[in-house]
Amino acid sequence: MSYNLIEVQEYIQHKSLEERMQKSSQMMNDNQGKIPAILLKAKSCTYKLPVQKLSIDGSMTMGSLLFALRKYMWLTPSQGLYVYINDTLPMLNSRLSDLYERYKEEDGFLYLLCAHQEDKGFYNTEIF
Repeated sequence: MSYNLIEVQEYIQHKSLEERMQKSSQMMNDNQGKIPAILLKAKSCTYKLPVQKLSIDGSMTMGSLLFALRKYMWLTPSQGLYVYINDTLPMLNSRLSDLYERYKEEDGFLYLLCAHQEDKGFYNTEIF
């Protein structure tokens, strides 16, 4: 498991690997060309997430995914939203298909973790 985040580990422990693999392959078969993803929120995040399982177009960029999530969640411009993949903040111009190939888990899902601006101490943000 490549994730160090408790939220992702807790989600993964709730269902067996076989169940998760079956669900991701079913999502890929039902939505050809789409990426199966799980959207989780950080424990300290107070935003309400619209859904937990997503089928995302692979040609979409991280920036367009953030835009769609912000619009769906009715966030104001002053409210920050961050989506982490594998403990990192991907660049906004990264294609989701590239991120999927790089960070997908063995069950076939891409795990996305949402956090907001007020989350302090969650990640090391020091600049060297």
